[in-house]
Amino acid sequence: MGLKKFLIICSASAFLFGCAPKPMDELEYYNWRRSMGQPEMSQMVYGGNTLITKEKKVEQIDPSVVHIAKTQGDYMEVMTRQFRQDLLSTGAQVKQDGNKVYVYMPTQAIFGSNQLTVKPSIEPALKAISKNLKNHSETMIRIIGHTDNSLGVVRSKELSMRQATVFANYLRSSGIASERLFVEGYGSRDPIANNNTPEGRAKNCYIEMIIYNLQ
Repeated sequence: MGLKKFLIICSASAFLFGCAPKPMDELEYYNWRRSMGQPEMSQMVYGGNTLITKEKKVEQIDPSVVHIAKTQGDYMEVMTRQFRQDLLSTGAQVKQDGNKVYVYMPTQAIFGSNQLTVKPSIEPALKAISKNLKNHSETMIRIIGHTDNSLGVVRSKELSMRQATVFANYLRSSGIASERLFVEGYGSRDPIANNNTPEGRAKNCYIEMIIYNLQ
């Protein structure tokens, strides 16, 4: 199935069932191309459901990391342990589910008062994230911004997308290839706490990073 036909089917499904194609569909399509030996997708840009493809040379994994993975456990378990160690003081939560690693970082720990400027105090942690991602280059990174409901649906979604983009741009500036980054803004649609309290609203403002193992 060609990319154009794939996207047409996704768009038709969205029209019929009242929802946009989910990002996982694109990732599954990416994996399908890899399994069929077709040219890899080197750019995955979420914005109007746009996907840009071209030939891509896969980066080589750091041999020392491969050795550690083989001797101390699963490839993604190594990444998970490193994230937990590096992000211990940030309030972030890290968990692994099979071939995926989830990192949840409170936005108040990442951004300054204007909500879009990265705090100098968090930069060491972000650099550690970048280093870990570089050492696990056979992965794709999905970055999702989340907010509380204090700004309304439209503004919340806009803010969450901008925050996720700022986060992704920092990783990109630290050496993470653009083609590995997939950015979204969910706004207030997936609260994890009660928005009726200050504590709950603070918990609902976070950056979610999902790392997929493509080996």
